[in-house]
Amino acid sequence: MKESENRRTKDRRVSRTLKKIREAYLELAKEKNPAKITVSELAAAAGINRKTFYMYYSGTEELLGEIADDLLEKYRELISGVELYSGSFEPLRFFAAFRSIVREDYHTYELLGKLGLLPFLTDKLRVLLLDSVFQQYFAYAHLDGQDPKVQNRYYLYAEYMSAGLLAMVERWIEDPQMSLEEFTRFTARIVMNGLRTVEGSKQEVPVPPGSAGGSYPDL
Repeated sequence: MKESENRRTKDRRVSRTLKKIREAYLELAKEKNPAKITVSELAAAAGINRKTFYMYYSGTEELLGEIADDLLEKYRELISGVELYSGSFEPLRFFAAFRSIVREDYHTYELLGKLGLLPFLTDKLRVLLLDSVFQQYFAYAHLDGQDPKVQNRYYLYAEYMSAGLLAMVERWIEDPQMSLEEFTRFTARIVMNGLRTVEGSKQEVPVPPGSAGGSYPDL
């Protein structure tokens, strides 16, 4: 067997082992306090020995950190792909993808919740969203030439909107009494009305395509 084939075989074996460890950890976390899961019982549940576990992780804390980082990376990819002013932004698709990530990793959310780490993840998401939205709006509205006080006003709004939007999405996912379409309309209305307040009624508001007007003429 060639060296490249040996490497691929080894990589597949490692991937399977890591997957078994993660799945075993999430299953055990359903039954007991995640903080009390020992390496010995985790290794037994994954069908490996302790030595194998320590080949990849220094302890369950590192495993948990990797699980949280992987979840955060999914959101980073989603948010980084959003281009509000490109003409191709589709709010329905964005919120549907957001909901899909939550559903796919629901057990991870439960795990983080049990350990009191969910606020940490939410704050990371808020910062990702804040940076993406503000940077795009800053460039689109040419705020670089504005007074620092004006720039700060937009930044404060971006902070408010990012935190509020995440709270709305979390609530909607937990209790989806609105359809995806209704939620998207409702959210877009709140975001754009808030932006109009920041802009001032006498100024024209740069509106992301699909957020108001266009697909949502009644906003």
